[in-house]
Amino acid sequence: MQTDLTSTSMEDAPADLRPNNIAEPVVDSLDFAKNFATDDKFSTRDDLLKWVRGEALKLGFAIIIAKSDNGSDTRKQTLVLGCERGGVYRKRQKKLKGQDRRTIKCDDVPNEGHPDISLTEEWEAIQVRFNNADYNTKIHMKEQLRQIAFPETTSLCPPAEKENENLPFSFVT
Repeated sequence: MQTDLTSTSMEDAPADLRPNNIAEPVVDSLDFAKNFATDDKFSTRDDLLKWVRGEALKLGFAIIIAKSDNGSDTRKQTLVLGCERGGVYRKRQKKLKGQDRRTIKCDDVPNEGHPDISLTEEWEAIQVRFNNADYNTKIHMKEQLRQIAFPETTSLCPPAEKENENLPFSFVT
């Protein structure tokens, strides 16, 4: 039996030489545009959204408002709808509470040898570990953070008396 190895197509190859583990090509995206084509005129934006979301539900996915612009004198009103799971996932950049108020850039003041201190990376690491932890670990982490943030309220013992006798001045409480 002589086999011609010059053929470029797998269909031309004999059955005993074709590999069994060839995977079908993966479809990258589906086009549902024809399902949303209509000549209907909608009186309100809510009517349009209701119809579009109903059609999407029939097809097995959800529709969200991807971008909205109310328009102005020079711009038309636009509404861009998208699939709930479409696009690329982007992590939301949350600002820590009070972050903008505490960060002030002063060009006139020298650094005085103090490094810039930022807890943003540390808080992000704590948040990631907290979100990935199980229930018992979350309770333990909350307890540890509470002890760090509020050391005077975590103990059932009364606070120790401070000795201010050796100080040349006294604190007013």
